[in-house]
Amino acid sequence: MKAKLKAPSSPDVETGSRNVFADLGLPDPDDRRLRVQLAMRLIDLLEGMSQAAAAKRLGISRPHVSGLKRFKLARFSSKRLLHLTRRIQQAGDTSMSTVRLRSMSVGERHCG
Repeated sequence: MKAKLKAPSSPDVETGSRNVFADLGLPDPDDRRLRVQLAMRLIDLLEGMSQAAAAKRLGISRPHVSGLKRFKLARFSSKRLLHLTRRIQQAGDTSMSTVRLRSMSVGERHCG
């Protein structure tokens, strides 16, 4: 006869706000979330490019591209990330709709 294992008691589970930065109590959670979303989009647009090529195309240094690709976003404002995304768009590399991004409510924006 097998012994029955008792499941360990689990802590109460709370539903998150869809913004991990707000859930963690970090300052400026909406801006942090927006910067991550913009960085994710920009990284997708740069896929297949070397860091040197991406740096040249964006007009930033290769170490900044490296930081961007590793989500080291302290030096990137949401405005700067949007500018970099538009720069890629204007080069004809993609057709991201910045109007759609701006028109989304904060509640609709979420990571992943």
